[in-house]
Amino acid sequence: MKDYTYSPLKDPKAQIRLVRLLPLTTTPEQHGSHQLELRCTLKSACLRDNLEYTALSYTWGTQGRTSRLIVKDCKGDPANGETAILITPSLEAALLNFRQPTKCITLWIDQLCINQDDISEKDLQVPLMRTIYEKARDVLVWLGPTTDGSDHLLKILNEAGKQASQAGLLNGDKSKSELARAFEMSLSELLKPGSLGPRFTIPTESLRSFVARPWWTRVWVVQEISVASSVTFVCGHQRITYDHLRNALQFYAFYILNKAEKFQARHLIAKLFTIRTLLVLQKAPCDSAATQMLSSSYKYKCQKEHTGGHGFLRILELSHVVKDSNHRLRLQATNDRDKIYGLLGLVKNADELGIQPQYEKELPAVFIEVARALLKTGQVDLLWFCQFPKSEGCLKLPSWVPDWTGYIQAPYGSNFSSTSSPFAASGGAQARIGHIGNEEGCINLQGVFVGDVDVLGRVWEDRPGSGTHRGELKKSRLFSRRGFHMKIVSPFIQELNLFFDDALSKGTALDPSVIEEARWRTPIGDKEWEDEVASARRATNQSREVHLEVCRRIEVQKSTAVPSKKQTQKRRFVLLRVLWFLLRFLGYLFWVLLRFLFKRLYRLVVMPQVPSEKDNSFVFPIDTGAGVSYMNFMQQMYGRRPFRTRNGYVGLGPAAMTEGDIVCIILGAQVPYVLRPQGKGRYQLTGEAYIHGIMDGEFMDKNTLTVEFTLC
Repeated sequence: MKDYTYSPLKDPKAQIRLVRLLPLTTTPEQHGSHQLELRCTLKSACLRDNLEYTALSYTWGTQGRTSRLIVKDCKGDPANGETAILITPSLEAALLNFRQPTKCITLWIDQLCINQDDISEKDLQVPLMRTIYEKARDVLVWLGPTTDGSDHLLKILNEAGKQASQAGLLNGDKSKSELARAFEMSLSELLKPGSLGPRFTIPTESLRSFVARPWWTRVWVVQEISVASSVTFVCGHQRITYDHLRNALQFYAFYILNKAEKFQARHLIAKLFTIRTLLVLQKAPCDSAATQMLSSSYKYKCQKEHTGGHGFLRILELSHVVKDSNHRLRLQATNDRDKIYGLLGLVKNADELGIQPQYEKELPAVFIEVARALLKTGQVDLLWFCQFPKSEGCLKLPSWVPDWTGYIQAPYGSNFSSTSSPFAASGGAQARIGHIGNEEGCINLQGVFVGDVDVLGRVWEDRPGSGTHRGELKKSRLFSRRGFHMKIVSPFIQELNLFFDDALSKGTALDPSVIEEARWRTPIGDKEWEDEVASARRATNQSREVHLEVCRRIEVQKSTAVPSKKQTQKRRFVLLRVLWFLLRFLGYLFWVLLRFLFKRLYRLVVMPQVPSEKDNSFVFPIDTGAGVSYMNFMQQMYGRRPFRTRNGYVGLGPAAMTEGDIVCIILGAQVPYVLRPQGKGRYQLTGEAYIHGIMDGEFMDKNTLTVEFTLC
């Protein structure tokens, strides 16, 4: 069979192609065959017309285009016969699922409706994708075939989402008590015999598999579901609407929290016999990629209604920045250029940037074009995202251009709430940006010199077995559910305090009272959580109290005797004796208890570095809101290091900084930056910095002499 040949679109900026998926028809030859071939027609249409179609959202997969789709001549000309086009197995599975027995369905599918081999057509069609998904009657999201009990799971999620929606679990801004009432109301409805029944459970493993499907981390997904008027998720033989799924996942988060509170309230002996509940709680996917994706798309919808949408820099931050080591949703794309082009449709006033998809461009050239476009508009906070080392394909990028393919750590100035005052290191100064001739790799920025880096501390969490590279962010033992880990927190706090003491003894431009304030603000970058809001504000006295308690426990820990090796061996021997006794006399009836003891034995014998319940290596319990906040923001300082300048300023900077670097404030910037002199008046951007005492324009009030920095 001949390969299908695309006919060029007469007006690629206004026309699209639509797929008409033909119904399931059998011939005597096909009857009884294991798999009937897919057939369709392809025709062009004007996007300005009142079209009726369904847009498909799915993952291409990594297997390449190996499956066959038969394309019939849409005019019914038998002379043209049938031709074939190769598609990915994932698309084939979706079309087999959506194909109707007796009627045709009209679809828009990027893989078929855009000639993937014609780069020039692709460049013109990609900017239309926002309009395509906006005008679609509905969007079908294909998550994949039935696996891991997904059909049963979606039946439960559908009912849970329906009841949670009726109870108003996600309607508007609710207080904690109102949310608790909405949850209890929906839970009581689900427990009724006519619903899921009194013994219903949400299968954890099935849900973990469902929310970890590749679709949830696709970069194009954000646009496809954010601009659509109606979204339906399809997984195997089951479907669930966008609203029901959002409500169901929120209900699940409350469901797990409710179970956790009941478990904690039980007596110790009762806990041992309900160890399965603990295992469920530990594996619960409450903050999954699916939850974050749905939350992001909903926030975009709300932002669009109120202000018309986000700027490009904010869209890039929401999509590509790693918030911390435990929340690592990073959007993926088959073509890394789509990490830019796949988000352009969401940008407010995108035309003003002048960025058009050009898939023939090298990837570094795409990133440079975006950086220049943003800097031209005065958005120097783009420099927040210039972090090192860059990924292999972007090693030749100029230092002032972010690498959007790598891990980008949350910047100091990001995530402040609308009610909090962000940093303003440059005061009210406006950005002044220039260019140098035809040298594509350089850009001129005006700024103020702060000081030379004189002394450096150790990289935060830089210890054997815990790499500080952004690509190696892991769930650290820095913190436990019981508190801060002393062995790691203590050196960081003490080193910062030594730097502050040194600055006071050798002289600094800062007032001693500012230095004392810097001691507790610097370890957390001067940020704490706002009450009941998932965004930050400037740190208050509650963070100061937490810091003082940390320091107090550090001093206590210094004088606490460490158990000797003989004492440790004795505890292990006693535990082995107890375990052997239980094995002989309790038997199979107490298998849960034995499992618990085996687990404790493993931790004691194989993992002796994990502290016991009475170990003073933990600073203090973090069961208060202030403690949790301080812990989270200290953890976000991961991979940074303390430094002191020659003129006495102390702060945190990037791990890559070295002695001899300089600190400056770029006009229009919210935070200071660390630059490395390259000679002939040129500098390499090393990264951003936090220095308490100059974050609100204090330095700019006393130093008005500006310098031109040429970044390469």
